[in-house]
Amino acid sequence: MRYFHISLQDFASAYHSLSPEQEMLDAFSLSLRNYLAKIADSKVSKESQEEFEKNLLRDFLKENFDYDCNTKGKIDLAIYDDSSPKVIFEVKSSSNAQEFVKDSTSLESKAFYESILYYLRENIINGNNNITHIILSNAKDFYLIDANEYLVFAKDKAILKAFKNCQNKEGNDPSTAKFYDEIAKILPKLDTTLHYTHFRLDKTLLESTSSLPLLYQILSPQVLLKRKNYLDANTLNQNFYNELLHILGLEETTQHSKVMIQPSLTSNTLLDSLCAAFELDRDKDFEAIFSLLMTWNNRILFLRLLESMLLSFEHIEKPFLDIDSLPSFQMLNTLFFDVLAKLEDKRDREIPQALANIPYLNSSLFDKTPLEIEGKEIKLLDSKPLKLYADSILYKDKNFCTHLKLDVQTKDSTLPLLEYFFAFLHAYNFTTTAKDIQNYTKTNYDKLINSAVLGLVFEKLNGYKEGSFYTPSFITRYMCRQSLEKVVLQKFNECKNWDCQNLEELKTRLDKLTDSKEGYKEANIIFDSIKLCDPAVGSGHFLVSALNEMIALKFELRILCDENNERLKDIDLKVINDEIVIRDSANTLFAYTLPKHENIEAHKIQKALFSAKRKLIESCLFGVDINSNSCEITKLRLWIELLKYSYYKDIPNKRLETLPNIDINIKCGNSLISRFNLSDSLKTIPNINAQIKKYKQLVFDYKNADQAIIKISKDEIESQIEAIKRSFTLTLKDPKTKKELEKAIKSHIEQFNDYLLDDSSLLDGLNSLQFNVFGTPNLNEEEEAKAFESYGKIQALRKKLDLTLSGIEYKNAFEWRFAFPEVLDSNGDFLGFDLVIGNPPYISTLDLVKSNAQNKNIYKQKYPSIKGCYDVYVLFVLLGLKIRAQNGVFCWIIPNKFLIAQYAQETLKNLIENKFLGYSVDVSRVKVFERASVYPIIIWGHKNLDFSKYYIEAQEDLALGNLQQLKTLNFNKYKTLKEIGLKIQSGLAGFQAHSIIEFLGENKSKNSIPFAVSGCIDRYEINTNEVKYMKKIYKHPRIIPNKIISKEKWKFWCNEKIIIAGMTKKLESFYAKEPLAIGVGVYAIYDYAGFSPLLILGILNSKFMNYAFINMFADKHLAGGYLAINKNNLEILPFPTITKQNQKIVNKIIAFVEEILKLKAKDSTTNTNELETQIDSLVYQLYNLTDDEIKIIENKEK
Repeated sequence: MRYFHISLQDFASAYHSLSPEQEMLDAFSLSLRNYLAKIADSKVSKESQEEFEKNLLRDFLKENFDYDCNTKGKIDLAIYDDSSPKVIFEVKSSSNAQEFVKDSTSLESKAFYESILYYLRENIINGNNNITHIILSNAKDFYLIDANEYLVFAKDKAILKAFKNCQNKEGNDPSTAKFYDEIAKILPKLDTTLHYTHFRLDKTLLESTSSLPLLYQILSPQVLLKRKNYLDANTLNQNFYNELLHILGLEETTQHSKVMIQPSLTSNTLLDSLCAAFELDRDKDFEAIFSLLMTWNNRILFLRLLESMLLSFEHIEKPFLDIDSLPSFQMLNTLFFDVLAKLEDKRDREIPQALANIPYLNSSLFDKTPLEIEGKEIKLLDSKPLKLYADSILYKDKNFCTHLKLDVQTKDSTLPLLEYFFAFLHAYNFTTTAKDIQNYTKTNYDKLINSAVLGLVFEKLNGYKEGSFYTPSFITRYMCRQSLEKVVLQKFNECKNWDCQNLEELKTRLDKLTDSKEGYKEANIIFDSIKLCDPAVGSGHFLVSALNEMIALKFELRILCDENNERLKDIDLKVINDEIVIRDSANTLFAYTLPKHENIEAHKIQKALFSAKRKLIESCLFGVDINSNSCEITKLRLWIELLKYSYYKDIPNKRLETLPNIDINIKCGNSLISRFNLSDSLKTIPNINAQIKKYKQLVFDYKNADQAIIKISKDEIESQIEAIKRSFTLTLKDPKTKKELEKAIKSHIEQFNDYLLDDSSLLDGLNSLQFNVFGTPNLNEEEEAKAFESYGKIQALRKKLDLTLSGIEYKNAFEWRFAFPEVLDSNGDFLGFDLVIGNPPYISTLDLVKSNAQNKNIYKQKYPSIKGCYDVYVLFVLLGLKIRAQNGVFCWIIPNKFLIAQYAQETLKNLIENKFLGYSVDVSRVKVFERASVYPIIIWGHKNLDFSKYYIEAQEDLALGNLQQLKTLNFNKYKTLKEIGLKIQSGLAGFQAHSIIEFLGENKSKNSIPFAVSGCIDRYEINTNEVKYMKKIYKHPRIIPNKIISKEKWKFWCNEKIIIAGMTKKLESFYAKEPLAIGVGVYAIYDYAGFSPLLILGILNSKFMNYAFINMFADKHLAGGYLAINKNNLEILPFPTITKQNQKIVNKIIAFVEEILKLKAKDSTTNTNELETQIDSLVYQLYNLTDDEIKIIENKEK
């Protein structure tokens, strides 16, 4: 066994643990000082010293982290969580050097051996599969090991045999001393590496400003207990989500392996109440119902965050989302539209005092939706008693149980719907501040909700429509950071004619530029000119991550300024778990409260961050989605990001800065379909420069529309914007007909003025046409006839023009050509986005045909290079190339099928040949998507790039930049197994798996033969003692001939063969001389083509062949690192050429394999690593590998 020391920093980084603030560090430092002093001053005897120091350690951990620490049977010390030991300590006294770890190169010691015994007892005997860490300690030195590293001990047959003898008092010497002796002999033979970290508690720690916080993190519950941190936005708070679904009246169902949101049948839920109020059918009217539910849910969750923020600001003294302030849905409706949507001085004087202090926000979130305008308002709902969710958080809180008089025993309590909703939300600690999050050290994160957590909840509620999945933050942050660094460098190089190669060089340049306020202003103008788009925006997670990374980049480049172009200094700013965390020079977390005056530093910081975020959201971030609910969620998340940094613009009157109308940057439509090409010219439009200028100004006015500042309303601005876009549309689609229509209308006006032209739709989208001021003329009969003739011509031309734009295939079409004026130049030409990024839907065209056959047909026209059956994500890759700027960057997370699927080959080839594709990162070895059965990769592209492939093995690899490059050997120079004549057959077919159960048993009967599945097979051995099959455990299962299995298959099973396991992380093969039936996913070579089966077996089980399989099919491997083993892949594995010159090598391999099989036959636990290593060396020679090639394999196989 090899031992690998991990630095404390790297060990901690894997857990995303939070740094403590200074007050907590001070208390920790004092506690540590006392702990060390007590050990140093100890006067106990050597016999009592271990127990004394163990108790000191227990008390130290309890005092600082509120751990439940105690002994566990014969275990020295354990940390409990939910009554189960999670962390196991093996403690030796500080004077017992003989039994403790001697140095950091090896852990081998009695303390280590004892920890293995304790782990095996807890894991095997007690069935505890939740152990998180093992710690070896002598009160000062601590060796910390992830419990997963000990899994190898629970699987090693020799160790298990020694453990069984010790535990069951079997064998000649069942003592623990004998077990330790056996372990000491076995460990050096294990071909594996154990990773650990080490720290020492001494006075030098107390003097270190960097080591002490790190030690605090290491000893925190987030590391030692691996406590789920719901704040990293990678994990859904399932309890919160489930109960929220219950209150809303929704439930998750699975249809054809897809998770869907459906109405529940529970009475008196929000859904049930609105169905009753508006006489809606829960199934037929589900789209409208769901839209209303999402609108109201989004508002209420937003208000819960607002309430939390106002409390932290000390703006209000007590919560307002309660039954006292809002006793009915009528009053909630008042809050929506008569409080939050109105300036304070415009509100009705009869507004209840409890709501009077809630600030005006100017958010479109509180504009009435079309359904509400129809009369479907929340004020009409009844708050009837709703039975609490069976696993409600309210039952788990004593205060709520007492206050609400809940029956914890029967769990059949009911509460009025609105009261239940408010109580449920207050049972969780909603927060908008980094300080609240960072201080959550001693408390489980299960009850903490912030904007990142809500983002995941929003996405889940929206359902997995259009094959979309929520992208976790460790992915979005990496993609945004990598892409934005390139974009920022490029933007400054282009604008300033610089040649900076990295951020450090750019910093140096900017330091010279920013020697004045004007310099800071110029730097920010350049930075803020970046344009980023997610064309499948979903819940907006990429835009939120990009926003935070852009703020972080501004800070790193030293250009993060306030509105007066003065740089923010003397602070530290980082992005942690999707949140911006700020500390001052004293390492104190930043927190904002109602200031006494404008010049308070916290007020300046808050104001600067609000202004910076607002500018970036308005100027830089754009999104499109076909799902209107997704668009609303994205808008909500961006508003929340601004809400967190809202500041008091009027301190004496406690008036917060209003939120801008950023919703115009998020648009609903089908990104993949447009009527117009991006190269279509707008120059034929009269005064196009003035039109574009007006268009941009109107969009700017819309974002800043505030009743107190701009007299024109948002609706009027939006109407003018639509008129301009309509004019663009008509000009681009059919300029000839448009011109004829304008000419005909002009002629009609000249002759008859506005007679018959009272239908405004006739003039929609046309250039300005002026009627005279004298009104409708009096016409004689002849003139009337001519007027009607003229009107008929106008109608015909209008119909012709409108028909060119109609068509079901263009329903929801999104017009990239002019949808966002921010990416148009003064002539109206399309400039494109600096960065196109996202996680596009993975829906296949087979599913698309079922739901929307028209879209498939138009996709064929728009994307002719994609043929056959394909997944829609590949169209987004092509779209990204179109809508990005000339030097733009693209970054997608998509299925690994992109690298191997036939339909994507032309696209992939073009990207590589044109040097647009820089690299791919295989992230499928870690859990990215909760339920998606896809194996994702990240692709990144720009220009002039050579393509490389990388992969990661853990989440933290992305953050650390620890990408492993896929280096491979040239396997094409060898013949394949198929080419040399080897024949392979599979075991049971999938459809037979269930049917054979009736012919499977444990009794040995006539004609029956043993039965094995993939899990039975190891290298050179097979074990059918206990076989799990179809949720049942069989001891030595056997199968009899039956009608399900063909005669040919049965004959194949009865003959000798080389069995190859499926669904494994490495190739594992066994030589079966006797009859053996094999299950689904297991394969066997039954024709050896004249070669020795022992030679074939030795090659298949070698490091070379394992490496070959992993690298040849890297793009096809399954999640979790499992190999995609199938007949086709096995048949094209490389086989060496056998000659007279290498026959001696062949004979040696055969001899070693034969020896291994004999040893395994006598005792399956026999360690044959040395023999296998010799076979590996011989196989390298057989394939004529160079030393460098061997090194690549050996490094990979460690």
